[in-house]
Amino acid sequence: MSEELRIPDVLQSLREHSNLSPIERILAAHTGTVQLLLSLWWNDPVDVVLISQFEANGEIHRVVDLTCRNSHLVVAHAESIIPINDNHPDVIADVKANVLGLGQIAVKHEIQTVRTLHEVQVAPHELSRFYSIITTGPALARPLGVHFEIRESFPRVHYR
Repeated sequence: MSEELRIPDVLQSLREHSNLSPIERILAAHTGTVQLLLSLWWNDPVDVVLISQFEANGEIHRVVDLTCRNSHLVVAHAESIIPINDNHPDVIADVKANVLGLGQIAVKHEIQTVRTLHEVQVAPHELSRFYSIITTGPALARPLGVHFEIRESFPRVHYR
């Protein structure tokens, strides 16, 4: 799987947030699977723990916590919207099975994606980002596609 990354654009989008620690900058702009990144940071496998998931208006609305397996510390929170008709049925089945994180579903199916960072917000106690994962490149010629809209938040107390 390849990822599109416009380094100057990403750096520019973070310039207004000069008070971020190095790990906060990485969390804000990282376009890979955040579960692996957090597992490396915490030296503990990070699991996706489903809080709620429901269908409405042709979309799956999903809320999860990313939690360290051994310490049970919640290190991130994510709210996602998954348009059902924009995703292959096998992808939707994986979303509903709640075994993998959304980024891992694209990796599992070897779907080439572009991950676009739309917004970064910094509050005193929380860093959040909004981004999308959408099929691109040769995968468009295949019948397998993804479209995820994700807002993740990270408690700043853990990353300073």
